Amino acid sequence: MAAFEYEALVGHLYIVGGRSISASPPGALVEVAPRKAARGREADTVFALVMPSGEAIAPVAFYEQMAALAAERYFSSTGSVTSGLRNVFNTINQNLFDHNQSGKRPYEANLICAVLRGSDLYVGRVGPGVMILRSEASVVTSPEDVTDDEALYTAPLGVQPVPNVRMSQHRVSQGARLLMADANLAELDIVRIGDALASTDLAVALTGVKELARLQLTVLAVEFVPPEVSAPVPVIAGESTAEISKAARSTSERARVTAENTSAPAPAEAPAAPAPSTAERKRRERNQEIERRVKGVAGAGALSVAGVLKTFNRSLDHFFPPPETAKRRLPTGLASLMVILLPVTVSMLVIFMSLAGAGTTEFELCLEEAVRRVELARSLATSNAQTQLGVWGQAIDQLALCETLRPGDPTLASFRLEGQSVLDRINGIDRREVFPIDSFTGAQLTRIVAQGPALFVLDSSASMVYRVQLSGDGRSRSGVGQAIAEMREGEIISGVQIGRLIDIAYSLTDNLIMAVDENGVVITCRPNFLIDCTAQRLIADNWVSPAAVTVWQSRLYVLDPGAGDTGQIWRYTPTGERYASAPEEYFGTQQRPNLRSATDLAITSDGDVYVLLSEGLVNRFRGGEPLQFTFGGFPPGQEPLGVTSMFLDDSPAGQVIYLVHPGRRTIYEVLLAGTFANAYQASNQDNFALIADVVADSQNGVVYVVSGNAILGFERNPGTGG
Repeated sequence: MAAFEYEALVGHLYIVGGRSISASPPGALVEVAPRKAARGREADTVFALVMPSGEAIAPVAFYEQMAALAAERYFSSTGSVTSGLRNVFNTINQNLFDHNQSGKRPYEANLICAVLRGSDLYVGRVGPGVMILRSEASVVTSPEDVTDDEALYTAPLGVQPVPNVRMSQHRVSQGARLLMADANLAELDIVRIGDALASTDLAVALTGVKELARLQLTVLAVEFVPPEVSAPVPVIAGESTAEISKAARSTSERARVTAENTSAPAPAEAPAAPAPSTAERKRRERNQEIERRVKGVAGAGALSVAGVLKTFNRSLDHFFPPPETAKRRLPTGLASLMVILLPVTVSMLVIFMSLAGAGTTEFELCLEEAVRRVELARSLATSNAQTQLGVWGQAIDQLALCETLRPGDPTLASFRLEGQSVLDRINGIDRREVFPIDSFTGAQLTRIVAQGPALFVLDSSASMVYRVQLSGDGRSRSGVGQAIAEMREGEIISGVQIGRLIDIAYSLTDNLIMAVDENGVVITCRPNFLIDCTAQRLIADNWVSPAAVTVWQSRLYVLDPGAGDTGQIWRYTPTGERYASAPEEYFGTQQRPNLRSATDLAITSDGDVYVLLSEGLVNRFRGGEPLQFTFGGFPPGQEPLGVTSMFLDDSPAGQVIYLVHPGRRTIYEVLLAGTFANAYQASNQDNFALIADVVADSQNGVVYVVSGNAILGFERNPGTGG
């Protein structure tokens, strides 16, 4: 990864009592790595926004010192970005908690802290706060639903011994804009804020947010742009990374100057025009070069015209000499036609040559820059993985730009394949050719279950379930996918109306495919007799936000992250063929784990429960008691922060956990002990653009995924029959 792949243009908006304050918010901080940053942090940038909370408001210096402590603690820590952020929140929270327990005047604070590493943005928050990111025309927020008070108004720092940290990871592109703000931003129109962030520059964007603001609002705004120096700063052999920090400190100074001068202007004032970005300068330079070459072509054309006109003049003298020397003449009409057509023809030829030269020149300039970046990437030492990531990433971006000018160019494709192979090697990515299994028009497939020669998928768009029969080797379908008529929203089964389906599961003990809706209705069908279905309503009075279900030894487990203060798993034990009793709380009166960010669960054949958290963690339990489980061995930058679903395969041929990361279009394979084993991506990344869930058939060696409206498969170990 190149040092400082993006710089931060920083602005702020600070409104108190309905008035805009020109000073920056006291708890706002942007800082790049200091001279003595911990190994692996040299190219990171930290953004922090500390906001008052509770009844006791501390002096301004308190929040400034807290923001400075957040940056200092991160840059002095080691390990992954997510572990560094957790260290920040845990340290500050412990300091505040100890202070408040001592009997002194209690203080609380809300904190949003973000780290930019290359083009990856990691965001963590504790307490009421909002993050909005606009990148490549898409807008994401944290919390995902800013109108959800339970997700927004979490406990601030200093209240609990262990902070409730909410984390997310995002990919940023050139021109992406980030807002970190207090909870007042959640009361505004998020759609209009997203539109404001699409403005021509950051100052105008902040003005748009200001027009929506009410009495109070604190905002730290960031725009990510390429650095002033287009070439990266590789670590030269024999020099320490401290030398690289000179560029970092220069970037820091630019960020601070920008922060002091980019506050939102008053509505009556026109915002000052910002200095052109690096991309804008390059575009102007490229246009100037094109203009220069076009002028050269035009000049050459003009000389040619002059020569032609000179010859034409001689012809006129020959055919129309003075009376005393004239020997022959052209007809007057033909001579007039030549006088008119010849200059017009030559002028059109010059214009055509200019236009053709301009198009060719633009591609040549683009290719020249791409070749320069590729050669620079090739010259880097293979041991310098982080710099290679950044330089090859820039080269691939340039190649993509050139491909828009000349699609299908074999030279560009060769360069891109070379660069992608280097990035895959560093990131531990194993690219696979995927093959289609089936697809359903208009569907949005979000869950998949495999049982024997059949796949079952949940279409969340239509809230219905399909069954697909597979061929003997599991690599194609043996018939058209069939909708399960009685497993869809709106149907009435056994006198019970079906609501929106949330998940599907398979009961090995009872040989049943099951679907559960948000109201607590469970539908069961025999897999070979899809019209033989029954439904019953569970006792689900305490459900809040059920997210996933699974079955173990006929018992039904429902993951409910919204239940209570920490989330819960409801366990239903059948009586005969019905779940007639109220559910048990899987986590009883003992200390309950925090499952507020849980997204999926799975159970081994021995009854161990695995719960997936969006922070990229898995909690393991047996009988409600926690068991040790941690991830390890992930390549730097590939930590599983942002995973959304999982599949646990504890069969003798499997012994792995698959994790789906939609943002990276990646499936991670992890051993049951938590050790990283592999990361799969499709050779054509568009195939995994909408990836949502995964399941594996270890017997046939095929991994199945759902992406958009399609079921896709790939071989786990190509060439070995699986």
